[in-house]
Amino acid sequence: MAAHLAERHLLGYLMLNGEAWRVVAKIIDPGDFEGYPHCRIYLAMETLASLGEPMDILTLCELLESDEHYQAAGGIQLLGQLATETPIHFEQVSGLARLLRGFGVLRSSLNETYQGQRRLCSLLEAKLCGLLHGKSWVATIEDTIRQEQPFPQAWLGQRVCYVYDESVTEDAAL
Repeated sequence: MAAHLAERHLLGYLMLNGEAWRVVAKIIDPGDFEGYPHCRIYLAMETLASLGEPMDILTLCELLESDEHYQAAGGIQLLGQLATETPIHFEQVSGLARLLRGFGVLRSSLNETYQGQRRLCSLLEAKLCGLLHGKSWVATIEDTIRQEQPFPQAWLGQRVCYVYDESVTEDAAL
């Protein structure tokens, strides 16, 4: 519950003060967010930051309007709640980002001790399906060469991660 609330407050503050992005982006990995909606919003913010666009509610809504899973999670109402219900100040951003990173590292380290095999997966798919996963990274052409598993070309430039789930273990046992 604490991680979820911290995520909400940090995302809400980022919509109100884009300058905080410079602090947060150095600390947080998108995979640190627990569920799909918050991870998706953060990835949209990451996209907007790379384009030099504002991270306000309207710009985020335009970017996310075609994502049916995000819409099912609350859409513009969710963004409005995040922006209006955040009690934090700029001085708290770094500490909150480090806290979220800590939660993400903890989840990731617990997942990596899982005894099943791992497979490569889109970060958003892992979040959407509630799959256990490790740290994410942006897929490059080198990843397609290094991977011993099939690597969809559509993942190039997208966030990917390794997932650890029972279906992988069951498939490996067959």
